[in-house]
Amino acid sequence: MGKAPRRETEFVETGIEGIVALLGPMGLSDGYRAPVRPYQFHGGATFRQRDPTAHLRRTLITRETSIATIGSCFAVEIHAWLVDQGYSVVECEQGSERRTSARYGAVYTTAQLRQCFGRAFGQFCPVERWWHWRDLVVDPYRARLAWHSEAKAEASLVKHLDAVRRVVETAEVLICTVGLSETWRHQTDGSAYWRLPLTYDPAQHEFHRLDPAENLQNLEQTYAVLREHNPTLQLVVTLSPVPLTQTFADESLAVADSYSKASLRVALHEFCTRHPEVIYFPAYEMVRDLEIDPWQEDRRHVKREVVRRVMQRFMDTLGGDGTEANRAERI
Repeated sequence: MGKAPRRETEFVETGIEGIVALLGPMGLSDGYRAPVRPYQFHGGATFRQRDPTAHLRRTLITRETSIATIGSCFAVEIHAWLVDQGYSVVECEQGSERRTSARYGAVYTTAQLRQCFGRAFGQFCPVERWWHWRDLVVDPYRARLAWHSEAKAEASLVKHLDAVRRVVETAEVLICTVGLSETWRHQTDGSAYWRLPLTYDPAQHEFHRLDPAENLQNLEQTYAVLREHNPTLQLVVTLSPVPLTQTFADESLAVADSYSKASLRVALHEFCTRHPEVIYFPAYEMVRDLEIDPWQEDRRHVKREVVRRVMQRFMDTLGGDGTEANRAERI
């Protein structure tokens, strides 16, 4: 005699916990079996204890590896941590501002990233070379750099472009952190500025939000330049967790920030899917999803101890000179 059909009310009477017990985890079925890994599940109260880098483990960096950095203000924090910990950090040019591998300042967008390396290797020349503001000559493409004469500005630019070339040619690993999808740009050639133009002209300058396709194209063009001039360079990409401080879009800052990060994250995912050798390190997810209280008092910048934990996890994941006894604390 066949088994009686299950009553429709059985699931209702069982309650939600019983339903889960009857049906099993969402990712399982009679016809599908896959390895169940802890980092694939939310885990309720233990979610913050899950290791988001377990699938990335490989030996990539030792203290002798030449590491370069570029990107947003979070990239500056990464650079500072590497220097403090005694890693072999590439520094081809320095000024009075915070240390980076060259004086490109904070590189917030993928458009700036593409321009930085393209310009160094003669593949990009902007229509607007300088901003002449008050008694200063201001660089539209490098954050917070200005001179009292155009001759000094030009001399600094020549030195800078040479430094960028040396960064690319000497680095074994490049950690690239992108942070924003909002940009101001020139209407003629699309050259992206690091801020709202100091000499704003509505006939020349426009606000623009980079969509995922544009971000992906910028990443592809950047990578092509890097691989052309250093075929063995290992690229590690991250997304800055630091939110927007202001939006020029006519909408809530929270909504604008969500789009900005989503556009970049989608592009980074597609980029890494196309190039499996490129590593996406989930610093963004660690800070925004796994840390309970990551922010400084301004609610934007990440606490130094959180940066330390993220970077310890980075080296725990990709470093080759650690031991199990001194592995980083888990987030």
